[in-house]
Amino acid sequence: MNCKKTSILTICLIIVTTIALSGCICGNTSVTPTPTPTPAATPITTSTVTPSPTPGPAMSAELSGWRTDKDTYARGENATGWVYVYNTGDGTIERMDFTLVIHRSVFLIGDYSITYNYNLTGLDIKPGGKEKVQFVQQIPSEYSGISTAGDYRFDVTAFLAGHIAGEYSKNIRVV
Repeated sequence: MNCKKTSILTICLIIVTTIALSGCICGNTSVTPTPTPTPAATPITTSTVTPSPTPGPAMSAELSGWRTDKDTYARGENATGWVYVYNTGDGTIERMDFTLVIHRSVFLIGDYSITYNYNLTGLDIKPGGKEKVQFVQQIPSEYSGISTAGDYRFDVTAFLAGHIAGEYSKNIRVV
């Protein structure tokens, strides 16, 4: 083996080459390492604040004087029911909804019920005002070939602005 004087530059080249070759031998296929990508800056999400609409007037009412025009009806007759609505809110009551559930106990079948919905509009009850609100339901002469004569219970629920404003129940007879 011939030994010659080598300069420091030659030794540095040998060391660099050795490091580069050892990377190749160890499975590193690239002599020049690729830079690690820097993650992109996360975009800032902006939101637009939209003010809520001004709340409308408070809707409330007191209901009293629930009644029907009679206690006994003939088959085929109209039953009229009503209630007095006193507007205790800040806005005009234009609409009220009523649900009428008619119950009858039928021999061998049990409790039978049917539901009717009423949407009463154009009421125009001003704040502090009181009005009689009524609805009419025809009593059929027969239902599916069966006489409608018998004892019934009316359950009425009144709704104002989607909330229960009052409830009423009454027993009637159909002859």
